[in-house]
Amino acid sequence: MNVTIVPNLRTAGGEICDIMIDDQYGGTMSLVYREYDRISGSVQLDQDCLSPSEKEEAEMRVREYVQSLIDAIDAEECSIVVTYSRLDHVIASPDRSELESDEDWEYDDVDTETQLGDIEDGEREELQMAEDEDSDFDLIVIDEKDGRVEYHIVDQGANLIAEAIAVINDRDVHADIVWERLPSDHQMMEATDLIVSDFDEDEIETFQLDMKYKDRLIETVQLAHNRLLKDNWSGMNEKQADQEYH
Repeated sequence: MNVTIVPNLRTAGGEICDIMIDDQYGGTMSLVYREYDRISGSVQLDQDCLSPSEKEEAEMRVREYVQSLIDAIDAEECSIVVTYSRLDHVIASPDRSELESDEDWEYDDVDTETQLGDIEDGEREELQMAEDEDSDFDLIVIDEKDGRVEYHIVDQGANLIAEAIAVINDRDVHADIVWERLPSDHQMMEATDLIVSDFDEDEIETFQLDMKYKDRLIETVQLAHNRLLKDNWSGMNEKQADQEYH
């Protein structure tokens, strides 16, 4: 039996991971952390997907993963709640639920390279302005040749927001997105969606998009084509608190 921890979303201060048993969904782990301080979070092991013996294997792998994270950030405290139960229900955006299919893209990894502590006061103001704005970007193809596509991302007023260059290598796309001002998370995700939607999902397997501002890498987004089986989680209401890691 092969137990793997697959990151779906990772930021400077936390991550959400799928717990996979032989490439099948077995649970979810959500962690938040601060370097040199502490780690907190929860692990939900799906009782309908894991037998008791698989649960033990999954817990052992989670412990190893958490310990490696403790060592990596030199955390002084760790508190993670673990449950082994049936899922009651899932709260999701109606729009995203309608769009879900076996051909969806899923986020494998979002790796933030720049901590908020590295952002200067003026840049913090730019970031707050970006978060307050309603984004509605357009993608314009500037040049396309020899497996290389150059884009401009513009706002509703046709003002340049970012420049992007995507390089296609077989079934993989690597893009650099250079922002004119510090983007919010929402704006980075909107730019990601625009670029991904410009490619044929049947021809591309993976994307890596490097977000840059003032010659700094501020975030890397990695996506892979979703091949995971989707389970029907309706009608599940039993909950059982199992233990807490310290």
